[in-house]
Amino acid sequence: MTTTTTTTTTPVVTGQVDVVRPKRRQTVGMRRFGYAIAIAINVAFIFLINEWPGWNSVVFLTDETETVVPILNAALVISIVVNAIYLTADPRWLRAIGDAVTAAVSFIVILVTLRVFPFDFTDYSFDWAMLVQVILGVGLIGCLVGVIANLVTFTREVGNV
Repeated sequence: MTTTTTTTTTPVVTGQVDVVRPKRRQTVGMRRFGYAIAIAINVAFIFLINEWPGWNSVVFLTDETETVVPILNAALVISIVVNAIYLTADPRWLRAIGDAVTAAVSFIVILVTLRVFPFDFTDYSFDWAMLVQVILGVGLIGCLVGVIANLVTFTREVGNV
């Protein structure tokens, strides 16, 4: 006998009968703690990139980095805003649309970074440029999957409301 619910479920084998139990979400306090940590990390990244030590301190970044930094800053600010919204309310449908937005913005940041490619690895014997391009390419795919998955979740959750 299998029972279904409208929430995300995990099958559990109990010996003779498969029972479907709802997946448990973290407590509200734990989720809010996570959102606050995400905000703090994003604020720290903004400070590290723009103030101290600043992106200019990274030896393999070129002057073209100036093209990417404003877009990266915008993405970090958007993430801060989305997580601040989650601090006040985080129903699954809102989380899904917020996560889709941040994944889409991340896609844009990675795409611009690939196009500008503000890296200079000529002083290194290893082909870091190829590795960075592969990692950024995988990131693009991950962002696309994240956008699609979150839009599906959003559609499903709105249908359940």
